[in-house]
Amino acid sequence: MREPASIVRKYGPKIPPGNVLDLGCGEGGNVLFLAARGYNVIAVDRRADVLEELRNEAAKQSYAHRITVLQEDIRNAVRHLDGDDPHYTGVVCTFTLHYFPQPVRRNLITALKADTIPNGIHIIAGLTTRGKRSIVHGLTIDELQAYYSDWKQLCVALEPMGGHKNDSELERALVVARKT
Repeated sequence: MREPASIVRKYGPKIPPGNVLDLGCGEGGNVLFLAARGYNVIAVDRRADVLEELRNEAAKQSYAHRITVLQEDIRNAVRHLDGDDPHYTGVVCTFTLHYFPQPVRRNLITALKADTIPNGIHIIAGLTTRGKRSIVHGLTIDELQAYYSDWKQLCVALEPMGGHKNDSELERALVVARKT
């Protein structure tokens, strides 16, 4: 089972109690970490194989009842989960957004921000290349920062990726923001 992202270990416990949405949850390291700390977590990923791993691992835990697993493309999940009133205390999306073009990212984040309660926290991380645009769809730290310009930014950072064949070029673009 994958470990939670370091940014989630650091800022996850600052999310107010309640419902957390993890988009692109993969094997569920962030999901298990947050559920173990009392959060109700909705885990969304399109890949059945990683969700099966998450379900199997969650079933072994006393907090399994706090985890809801949805197999769906995150673009569709946001539409289906969208409600009339904000209801997420936190949103986690680590290493997923760079797979989508900028207009899709903007629409996703706009919808997620609207569905987040006041004082809720978003933890967003994506891959970018050193001094360049993203390896896939042009994600930059400036873009992430701009999405959250109307929120209190708790962390904005570029960190070396490490452990990857192109680690001299890859960086993590990290933004943690609180809705004001």
